Amino acid sequence: MTASRHNTAKRSRRSGGAAGLPPQPQRTLQLERRNSFSNRPAALLLLAAAVTLIIIAAHWPVLSAQALAFDDGEFLTRNPLVQDPSMASAKRFVTEVLEPSTVHGYYIPLTMISLMLDHAAGGRPDDLRQFHRTNLVLHVITTIGVAMLLHLLFGNAWAAALLGALYGVHPLAVEPVAWIAERKTVLATCFAVWALVLYVGYVRKTGRALYLVALSLTFLSLAAKPTAVTLPLLMLLLDYWPLRRLEPRRVFEKIPHFLLAAASAVITIVSNARTANLTLPTDASAAPLLLKIPHNLFFYAEKILWPADLTPYYPLPEPFALANPEVTIGVIATASAAALLLVSLRWTHAVACGAAFCLVALLPTLGIIGYSWINVSDKYLYFPMIGLLLPPAALLSWLKIRAEASPRSAAGMAVVLAVLLAAVPAAAVGTRRALSKWRDSETLYSYMIALAPRAGVLKYSLASTLLEQGRLEEALTNFRASATLSPGMPDVHIGEANALLRMGRTHEAISPLNRALQINPDSAIAHNSLGMALAALGALDEAAAHHQDAVRITPDYFDARINLGAVRLKQNRLSEAEEQFRIALEIDSRAPAALVNLGVVLKSQGKYDDAIGLYKQALEGDPTHPEIHRNIAIALQEQGKSAEAAHYFADALFFQGLALERAGDRAAAAALYAEVLKLVPDHADALNRLGQLR
Repeated sequence: MTASRHNTAKRSRRSGGAAGLPPQPQRTLQLERRNSFSNRPAALLLLAAAVTLIIIAAHWPVLSAQALAFDDGEFLTRNPLVQDPSMASAKRFVTEVLEPSTVHGYYIPLTMISLMLDHAAGGRPDDLRQFHRTNLVLHVITTIGVAMLLHLLFGNAWAAALLGALYGVHPLAVEPVAWIAERKTVLATCFAVWALVLYVGYVRKTGRALYLVALSLTFLSLAAKPTAVTLPLLMLLLDYWPLRRLEPRRVFEKIPHFLLAAASAVITIVSNARTANLTLPTDASAAPLLLKIPHNLFFYAEKILWPADLTPYYPLPEPFALANPEVTIGVIATASAAALLLVSLRWTHAVACGAAFCLVALLPTLGIIGYSWINVSDKYLYFPMIGLLLPPAALLSWLKIRAEASPRSAAGMAVVLAVLLAAVPAAAVGTRRALSKWRDSETLYSYMIALAPRAGVLKYSLASTLLEQGRLEEALTNFRASATLSPGMPDVHIGEANALLRMGRTHEAISPLNRALQINPDSAIAHNSLGMALAALGALDEAAAHHQDAVRITPDYFDARINLGAVRLKQNRLSEAEEQFRIALEIDSRAPAALVNLGVVLKSQGKYDDAIGLYKQALEGDPTHPEIHRNIAIALQEQGKSAEAAHYFADALFFQGLALERAGDRAAAAALYAEVLKLVPDHADALNRLGQLR
C-alpha cells in the first residue's frame, strides 16, 4: 500500500465508518436510497404496517390488563382532577408549576391532561382498557418513529423495520405500556423520538420548518416527563456520529433546545424540593453513588440482553458494598465495558456512540439526583434503549452496500439478519409472558413478592389491594407482615388501622395510627384516619382536631374535608360543616359524598329545594346508591310531596335489593322487590327482577 493510500485509509477509520471500515460516500448512499425498492413510499408504508401488526399482536393482552401499580393512586384512582374532566382541571394541571397539588414533585401537564381525557372517554379504575389502548397506540407511534430515525440515519429501510420491530416487542417495553402512571414515559418518549426524527430530517433537508417542529416536540416531551432534558445532548451526539457535522456552530444551533431543557430541569428540582423528596449528590457520601452508577449500568445491560424476571421493583443488593460480589461484578463489568468502548474507537465510532446515546438518555434516572425511592426500573430503559439499535443498524447498512461485491459481507449480513429475525419472535414471547403478570393487581404484587420476599413495600401494596377487595383478614395479615419488614414506613401502620376500622375493631386501630404519627407527625392520612376512629368512638372534639391537622397539612385533602364536615354536622355546628362541604366541592365538583352531605346541611336549615337539587346532582355520579334516593324521598315527604317521594323510596328499596341479589341473597332481594311493588305497582325494573327470581 502506498503512503497516500495508507493515509486515506487511516483518515477513513478515524472518520468513524459505520462498522469500522471506510464510510460509504454520500453520493453512493443517495443512489442506494434512490434505487432501492424498500425506500419507495409504498414499501415504507408496507414495512410500517408490518411493524405495527407485530407490535399489536405481541402487546394485545395489555388491553385486558387490570393491574394497578405503585403510583397509580396518585395518577388516577385518587386524583380528583383526572376524575373530574374539565377545562378547570386542565387549567390547574398547566398552571400548578412549582407546587403541583395532585402529583407531587412532577410538573407533567401533558401527561395528566391525557389521562384526564382517557377518563372522559370512559376509562375507570375498574376498567383500564381505554388507558391501555392509548398507551399501546403511543407505543406503536414511538416504534414507527424509531424505525424512521434508523432509516433516515443509515438509509436501510429493511434493517430499520427489523430493528424497530425488535424495539417494539422487547419485554422491557411492557412496563411503560401496562403501567397507567407510566403514561408519562410513553408520551414523553413518543415526542422525543419524533423530535429526533424531524431533527435528522432538518439536517438532511436543511429546512427551518422541520427544526421548529422538532423544537415544539422537545417542548411537548418535557411537558410529558422532564427526563427528556437530555434531548439537546443527544442531537449533538448524532451530529458527531453518524451525521458527522459536529462543529461549534452546531452547539449554538441547539440553544433553544438547551433553554427548554434548562427550564424543565429547574422546575423539576424546585417542585420536587417543595412537594416531594429530593436528594442531591451533596446530601450524601460519594461512595454509594460511585457504586450505584456502575451497578445500575451493569444491571440494565443484563436486562436488555436477557430480559427475565422483569418486575416494577428491584431491591438493592444487601449489603450494598464492594464486599458483596453482586456489586463488585457490576463495577468490574462496567469498567471493562468502558475500556472496550474506548478501544473500539480505533476501528469505529458506532459502538461507542450507541452506548453513549444510551448513557446520556439514562442520566436523569441514574440516581445522581434522587427524586424517586425506586433505584432501577425497566421503564427507565424505554428511551435509552434506542441508542443500542444504532450500531446494528449501521452494520446492516454497511453490509448491504458491500454485499454485491463481497460474498463475505453477504454472508455476514445473512448471519446478522438471522439473529435479529430469531430475536423478534423470542422477544414477543417474553413480552406475552411479562404481560401475564399484569392481569390484575393481586397477581402483579404476588409475583413481585415472590421475587423480593423481604420487601415490605410490596406486602403493603398487596395488602392495600386486598383491602379494596374487602378481604379484610388477608389484608390485615399482610399489613402486619409489612410493618414487621418496614417498621419505619408510616403507611403500613395506617393500612393496618384502616383494615381494623373496616372490621369494626376501632379501639385496636388507635395504636397503629399513633405509631404512624410518631414516625411522621405531618402525615395527613394518619391524622384523617385517627380522626375517623375517634369520631366512631364518640370523641368528636379530638376527632375534629385531627381532621383539622389533616387539612392544614394538605388543604385539598377531599376525604379529610368531608370527615371534618361530618364531625361538625354531628356537633350541630352547621355553618362550619357547610364550609367544609363547600370546600370539598371546590376540590371535586361532582363528588356524591360532598353533594349529599351539603344537601343534609341545607335540609337541616330548611332549604329543601336546594337540598333536593344537590341530591339529584349526586345521583348523576352514583345513580344506584340507595341512600341518595332515600334522602330525596325523605326531603320530598317532609315537603308534603308523598306521591313523588314514594317513587324515590321505591328506587331506594330496588337498588338495595339489587345489591342483595348480586351478593347471592335471592330471597331477601325478592322480598324487597315485593315491597317496591307495594309502593309503585308499575315499577318496571322491580317487576322484571322479581319475575327473573321466581
